[in-house]
Amino acid sequence: MLNIDISVDNLRFIEGTNTQVRQLRILSALIKIIGNKQLPIDLLKTMALKWSAALEHNCENYNNSNGKLTERGIPTSAFTKYIELSESFGLTIKIGHTLSLSKYGSLLFAEINDKRDLDFSLSQYEKGFYLYLILKKDADIMFTLYDIISSSENFINQTNAQRKFKDAFLKRLSTKINYATPHVKVKLAEKKRVIQYDWLSAEKYSEHIIGPRLEWYTVLELLEKEKRGSSTFYSPTKQGRLFFKSMPVIEPFGLPEVNSFWFNNYVFHSLYKLLITKSASPFDKLKLFKKYLLEASMSFGSSNAFRIPIEVTFIYISLSMLINNYIILEFFEIEKWLNQKVEFQGKTFSLKTAARSNEGYITIKLNR
Repeated sequence: MLNIDISVDNLRFIEGTNTQVRQLRILSALIKIIGNKQLPIDLLKTMALKWSAALEHNCENYNNSNGKLTERGIPTSAFTKYIELSESFGLTIKIGHTLSLSKYGSLLFAEINDKRDLDFSLSQYEKGFYLYLILKKDADIMFTLYDIISSSENFINQTNAQRKFKDAFLKRLSTKINYATPHVKVKLAEKKRVIQYDWLSAEKYSEHIIGPRLEWYTVLELLEKEKRGSSTFYSPTKQGRLFFKSMPVIEPFGLPEVNSFWFNNYVFHSLYKLLITKSASPFDKLKLFKKYLLEASMSFGSSNAFRIPIEVTFIYISLSMLINNYIILEFFEIEKWLNQKVEFQGKTFSLKTAARSNEGYITIKLNR
């Protein structure tokens, strides 16, 4: 595991998930349907149900999966739950009775726009994208579940995981509090209180947390599953073990934890261990960076196209380089180049940072 000083700067937990939201591919389908439009939710539902019914007829994997939008062409109650999940992930923005894509959603849409509608698989880019989002927004649950699985001789079914979840999560929160900033201590303490006193049926509540995530982690290649009679057992994949082993830990507890420093310096090293099995391509790193930076300026530029948001641009560049060229490029490297200004194809790119990373941007100046 990575040996760096680790401070706790957030509680990373997506609240309110439902046992029905098991398919990340459905999130991608919703993102693609919305696209660059501000779409009425009722129209989105009609289009999504039509897509699901067609996929049932054309894809056995989808037809046999849990968490579908339709069952034999008849709508299930899952649609609303997936919309809520898309908002929790920060992929969509709800305004009245309409939905549009956030910056994160637009980043995913730029990659999947040309994907076949009836392809139920996730591309490597989609896997990297969702892994990044889960680490950013839900890492506390990911690490808690992995701890449960790895301490159960690496095989466990959902029912047993649900029984162990409350105690394991409380133990994690208790450890994190000792290393957290004052503001985060308050969030962690409040979450502990809610779990201890408000989870009247902890095992039933945990079903809505664990069920979906076991499916997410399986399709993302962190876990593999094996059917034994009427029960399904989950265990880490070989790549999944390497992925979790690469995480920094809070010593002496060996508790995996990620923070803003890690995201800026190490996240793509971990994604590489999970997603890439080939050696890096013999390309010039800076040259490739400039190529993807120019692509980002065309995909994510504002109306006057002279500024682009920092975080989604960084994710696009680093993830594209990882998936397409097997090269690790961390955010701090991009910052270093942009702080010195980057000239490419008649344009100069430079960084304008803000106190919050989601408020900073990259300026684009035309060279004369």
